[in-house]
Amino acid sequence: MPSQVHADPARDIDSDSDATTARVDLLEVMREMTVPERRRVYALQGLLKDYHALRAQMRAEVAALTKESVAECRAIFDARRDIVSGARDITPEELTRIGAVPAPSSSSTAEAAKGEEKPAAKKGVKVVDPVDEKQNSELEKAAASPSGGIPNFWLTAMSNSEALNSLITEKDRDALSHLVNIEKTFIDEDPEKGDRLVFHFSPNEYFTNATLTKEYHTEYDEDHGEMRIADVVGCTVDWKSPKKNLTVIVKQKKQRNKKSGQMRIVEREEPCESFFNFFSPPTQKAEDEDEEEEDDFFEQEMEMDVEAGTALLEAVVPRAIFYYTGEAVVETGKELREQFGFGEGEEDEEGDEEDEEDEDEDDDEAGGSNFRNIVRQRGGGGAAAAGGRGRGRGGAGAGTGAGAQPPQQECKQQ
Repeated sequence: MPSQVHADPARDIDSDSDATTARVDLLEVMREMTVPERRRVYALQGLLKDYHALRAQMRAEVAALTKESVAECRAIFDARRDIVSGARDITPEELTRIGAVPAPSSSSTAEAAKGEEKPAAKKGVKVVDPVDEKQNSELEKAAASPSGGIPNFWLTAMSNSEALNSLITEKDRDALSHLVNIEKTFIDEDPEKGDRLVFHFSPNEYFTNATLTKEYHTEYDEDHGEMRIADVVGCTVDWKSPKKNLTVIVKQKKQRNKKSGQMRIVEREEPCESFFNFFSPPTQKAEDEDEEEEDDFFEQEMEMDVEAGTALLEAVVPRAIFYYTGEAVVETGKELREQFGFGEGEEDEEGDEEDEEDEDEDDDEAGGSNFRNIVRQRGGGGAAAAGGRGRGRGGAGAGTGAGAQPPQQECKQQ
């Protein structure tokens, strides 16, 4: 994903006048040169032209290799889609490829259970989060059927991405549970033109779209020698009703008619934080182009948009299982250790912490180690993170991004 956020404003200048100015300036410079100097300058300009031609040839060859690689990877991603959706069961070859052993049959499991003595049951109270209970029930039903697939696979994977989890609010989670696949393609099948993300949804109560798309159009910047983002294009979400629109909050206000004196209820929509705002890229209003504050806000919004798109294109989509299992959270934890020095000097402080061991064990059993909490805070996971897979399966996912951004209060439909 290119590092440039948007097109250079200089590109908006009229091409004819810009080219004319450049030629006039060059002529002025050349007049001040001697004849030998001019010859050398012409020679160097020829070499630069040859360099640009070689770079263009290299980009064409890289684009061809990229297209071949994508075609070969498509079969892998199609198999992943079928397994996640439950369109087919896994094969023994797919299990043995990573050294996994097929589960024993039910009869052998029952015989082994008879030979083992069950320990005495301990009295106690078990508190189960309703969200955990619902999701675990869905997983158990899916595991009992060869066509069960993996419920909430993409929701969990995105929730375990630091850049994406900060965009997902609690009210988005039910709609995102219908996300069955995310596909990465090229615009016009040309890698140099940009990337397209296609989100596939099953039928749901929120919108009628079967797919939602996001495009990042790119072009080559000769001056900097790299690709840059020239435009970001989203799509329209066809909400089934205003009350199902997750990107707005519907407020009701009573108004009295001045003539009749009768009361009426007026509904008003206000923008609301939601992951589905991702499909409406930031735009800069024409009348605000000269205001510095508006420009800074637009730049920040565009940077966050590109960061989320980059996370999907380069990390979550190609390595979805890495994020679903929570390994990505562990990787984030390693980065935290390196950045903030967690775990250093623990041996010297063991004597002072002996009295707190019992309390620490209780915290660990509740999933509340300081380091784990910091990992969740960086990604906005929240205290409701459920299941054992990072922030994903039961995480509130409603809040803040990485860094020092303050938590934002999510809005609810009224």
